[in-house]
Amino acid sequence: MKTRFTVILLALALCVSYGNGQDDQVSSRHRIDSTVAKPENRGGSSSITLGIGVSVGFGLLQPNREASISFPIIAGRNFRIEPELGIFRRADDEYSYSKLGVGLFYVLPLRLLNQGYFKDIPLIGLLDVVPLGGYSAVYFGPRIASLTGELPERKGYLTALSAGLELGSPHFTLGLELWLDYISVKRYNEFISGNGIPVRSHDVITYSALGGEAHLVLRAYL
Repeated sequence: MKTRFTVILLALALCVSYGNGQDDQVSSRHRIDSTVAKPENRGGSSSITLGIGVSVGFGLLQPNREASISFPIIAGRNFRIEPELGIFRRADDEYSYSKLGVGLFYVLPLRLLNQGYFKDIPLIGLLDVVPLGGYSAVYFGPRIASLTGELPERKGYLTALSAGLELGSPHFTLGLELWLDYISVKRYNEFISGNGIPVRSHDVITYSALGGEAHLVLRAYL
């Protein structure tokens, strides 16, 4: 009887020991899994931030007008892709154009400009007046967009080199952006005056111009 009791106690001890070992392995695996699955902090080198923006623009050399909605996508710390759609109107055109485009920008926080080699560049010291306690950055890059219209049919494109300054917070910014742009538009079936009577032309009328624009941009990020 004592022998059977001793065997039972030994069996129970082995079971408890085995169970504890399994629990330790499971908890260890959970710790490893949680470490692997833990997402990177926002703003890291591999994070993506989405947003929405609105902008209004006007010509500096010609009285062009523009309004658009954009969808900025911040990839990593310094790159921003910005699809946009809007309405564009040339100074010498009575018709408006639908605009569909994208911009690609390199973003540099102003705080970095006041460090290292940047601080020795002339005029960089003037940026000290910017309130660096929040968020502030300069950005630059190309833009390209298609321009389309109907009645009469119009097709064209806009390309621009742009640079801007934005102030605010990581979730909300107000920016001023300057463009140096080139516009080319083709107009089909345009009405022209023939002996005082409007007739539809079979020729394609092409318009192109080099200009500059200024834009106020309001962006909000998730």
